[in-house]
Amino acid sequence: MNWGSLFFSAEGRVGQKDFWLGAAALFVFGVVIHAAVGVGTLLWALSAYCWICLYSKRLHDIGKSGWTQVLPWALGVFCLVFGGFAVISSVLGMLFTGLPHFLGGVVLGGMSMGVGLFALSAVVHFLFLLWLGLTPGQAGANRYGPEPGSRPFSAAA
Repeated sequence: MNWGSLFFSAEGRVGQKDFWLGAAALFVFGVVIHAAVGVGTLLWALSAYCWICLYSKRLHDIGKSGWTQVLPWALGVFCLVFGGFAVISSVLGMLFTGLPHFLGGVVLGGMSMGVGLFALSAVVHFLFLLWLGLTPGQAGANRYGPEPGSRPFSAAA
């Protein structure tokens, strides 16, 4: 397995075993970069690109376009944006109104909605990861390349 190609190229296909190895490596990398102060955001962007390349290769192996991954990513962004808006607006509403007891239910409701949307984003990405990792690839070559682990050319060549 070529780690550089696995994480930095969306071309070709990747089998289940290499997909899970790559996903585990990116997960560990993600945990480690959260400790990196200052460069964490830049490293997170690099990590996101690597996930996109890994997902594309796996989608290619099951015969789907790499663009299929836009759906869970878009839902994740939607959940994070509106979840963050719900939490922030609830806290600001509590801080700047003179009626904290009256608005207590509204504040807790907004915060609950925000946390729920954050959780939904995580669940969607986890289910997408499981679907990619557990779905068997297409046997033989497909329009994205030869089957992972097979020789790119026939033995006669």
